[in-house]
Amino acid sequence: MRQWWRWGGAAVIWLAAGGLVWLALRGVSLAAAAAALAELDGGRLAALAGLNLAILAIMNGRWWVILQAQGYAAGCWRLFVYRLGAFGISFFTPGPHFGGEPFQAAMLARQEGVPRTTAAAAVALDKGLELGVSFSFLAAGTMVVLAQRLLPGLAAAALPLALGLLALPLGFLGSAAGGKYPLSRLWERLPLSRWAHWTHIAADIRQTEAQVGAFCRQQPRALAAALLVSAAGFAALALEYWLMLHFLGLTLTPMQTVLAFTAARLSLLVPTPGALGAVEAGQVWALAALGYDPAIAISFSLISRTRDVGLAAVGGVYVGRKMAGGGKNG
Repeated sequence: MRQWWRWGGAAVIWLAAGGLVWLALRGVSLAAAAAALAELDGGRLAALAGLNLAILAIMNGRWWVILQAQGYAAGCWRLFVYRLGAFGISFFTPGPHFGGEPFQAAMLARQEGVPRTTAAAAVALDKGLELGVSFSFLAAGTMVVLAQRLLPGLAAAALPLALGLLALPLGFLGSAAGGKYPLSRLWERLPLSRWAHWTHIAADIRQTEAQVGAFCRQQPRALAAALLVSAAGFAALALEYWLMLHFLGLTLTPMQTVLAFTAARLSLLVPTPGALGAVEAGQVWALAALGYDPAIAISFSLISRTRDVGLAAVGGVYVGRKMAGGGKNG
């Protein structure tokens, strides 16, 4: 019965993704999308690849800052491949925001000798800051969409969602800094927590939250530096988004960029693998709402999908190698 539920759930997810892809492609000229792709030459592709590598390095810098403040000098390259492996897991599972974090923590413990709960705290801080900045932009961008009266009904519905999502990382970090441990309390209320096999997990969660709180209280400079790195990385993501559309022949104003980029970030909340279909449909909707040819959205999606699938595939190979017993620091 469990197998049937698993296969049935996977089928529903992939059918939903396929339906969203169909909605995105319906009525879009594939010839126009191909013509937009033809605008890309070697120099433009190299510029996009270079910017993407810079973004990956910046995002990885936040994790490096946190670990340095905790007293662990993990190499930047090794942290990069750990994060790439985590991305490979997250990308191919429902919802691209989560999934690979346990792998990141496991690699810190296994490869770098970081204590288990300290590794979990580093990953929790890294993810909390990432989501805090991401959801802050999402909330601000949704307010801009609402103020511009662009599909006000949808924006009004999305704003409470964005604010609620923003409250999660901020609430977690703020509670931990104040000595309150919401995850521990939540776990202790679950029936699983009473099983003998799971009792040690509560202690690990509490110790992890305690270390997150101690970091927030005792390392304000490192916390501020990690937050600035995260903000810089997100700004670079927005720049990459604008540049990619520019290279495809579409130059957005700053306000239009905020509107379309907000749609892209909202799309990533849809629980399909890699937000498949949601990103495509969201970009078709956003560019059409701004008065542009939605075929460019398909060209944009093809480029970003090729990039993300390539990175996720490399990360997945690394994860598979490690799970099969690859050597230390390999």
